[in-house]
Amino acid sequence: MDAQAIIFVLGMHRSGTSVLTRALPVFGVDIGEHHLGRFDNPRGFFEDPSFVRINEALLASLHTTWDALNTLSIPSLMQLVETELGRAGESYLMSLQGSPFVGRKDPRATLLFPFWAALARKLGLSVRTVISVRHPVSVAESLLKRDRMALEKGVQL
Repeated sequence: MDAQAIIFVLGMHRSGTSVLTRALPVFGVDIGEHHLGRFDNPRGFFEDPSFVRINEALLASLHTTWDALNTLSIPSLMQLVETELGRAGESYLMSLQGSPFVGRKDPRATLLFPFWAALARKLGLSVRTVISVRHPVSVAESLLKRDRMALEKGVQL
């Protein structure tokens, strides 16, 4: 793999991760070309569809979702490194070639960061993070508006 470092943009949904990711190319970080978008964010989320698919599969294999209030088991997550999902993650990371700094963003990766960090280090990559922080009430209000999620749940998440 040609990339020397992978930068994970971490943070809760609706916390500003998209704007941070959008800014990374100014600093020479390759964020890829194919990004998901939706009606509520027409400029896009700057999320690679393959990265999101793997993250959704990881959460499903752990019988959870990004908005579950249960605690994620780190030992269970780390066991996935040695499974087919781990191999898919490695293949994905190896496909990110051509830049000394590669950035990836998906709020689900905040929960799954130990998995991704372990794979990246296994491949000899330097792991870096950019963390987006927004006031929990502001995040919850945005989730209420977007998903009709109860404010209390949004604040807990």
